[in-house]
Amino acid sequence: MNKEIVDPKIYRQLGRCFYLVVPLCNNEEEFDCLMQDAQKVEQATKKMLEGSISIEDLLESIEGFVPSIDDYIEEIEENMNECLVKIYRH
Repeated sequence: MNKEIVDPKIYRQLGRCFYLVVPLCNNEEEFDCLMQDAQKVEQATKKMLEGSISIEDLLESIEGFVPSIDDYIEEIEENMNECLVKIYRH
């Protein structure tokens, strides 16, 4: 059973582990497209953090919006390691 993350600070920190970083672009259309993809990832991440979908569902639902799902998963792992150190240090 999924549990909702209640602490807003932890919610934000964990959410940041999954959000996409959108590079600046000279092409406005490309930038808009990248922002839309990032927003879709953010929406799916919120659903996961609220407990309505699993991490597997999250990854499946965003696969088309990230350049490389394998690289994305590696980045999440790195971000999570850093995030958990911050959370449990306090």
